[in-house]
Amino acid sequence: MDSQQQISPYTYDGGRPVLERVQEILKENNYGSLSTALDISRSTLSTWRNRDLTPFELASRMHIKLGVSLTWLLLGEGEKYDNEIAEANQRNKLPSFELNDGELAEKAPLYFDPEFLGEKATTCDLMVVSFNGQKLFVDKNTTKIVSGSYLTKSKNDFASIVELERSPLGEVMLGDNAIDESQLDVLGKVVLI
Repeated sequence: MDSQQQISPYTYDGGRPVLERVQEILKENNYGSLSTALDISRSTLSTWRNRDLTPFELASRMHIKLGVSLTWLLLGEGEKYDNEIAEANQRNKLPSFELNDGELAEKAPLYFDPEFLGEKATTCDLMVVSFNGQKLFVDKNTTKIVSGSYLTKSKNDFASIVELERSPLGEVMLGDNAIDESQLDVLGKVVLI
């Protein structure tokens, strides 16, 4: 680099426009859900917005994790993403839930590399369920019981992960017991652990 060449500072956008762009990328419409998705307190988000502070650390995270263009995020110029891979990553935002004591509670969405998900990234309608210390990938499109682990809800709204199998006679089996299929709503099949 020529020692005479200067790198002038930019006039970065402040808190509100940057946070609005982050909300746009993450598809979060309020600061409560944004706070949860980013694991940043609402008071910190409010400070950035009210004092017009540029959240550089957050911008770095958005760039590294999702491939968001820093020029777009901090200056409002150019395209949202630097490359096609970043756009593919954005498409792999999966809804996330925790299953505990029969309750299915919504959590912050999770992001996954398309290579990790493989063909399931394009052929399945996935959600992530945290259950017994594991992350289970559930395909919401697969609700017909054949054989495997399924996310189900009973008529009294009790959610569970159960091993189900359809017998040659067409009965749905839970272990050695036939169950009444009409008493069960299948929310999806576990396709990846």
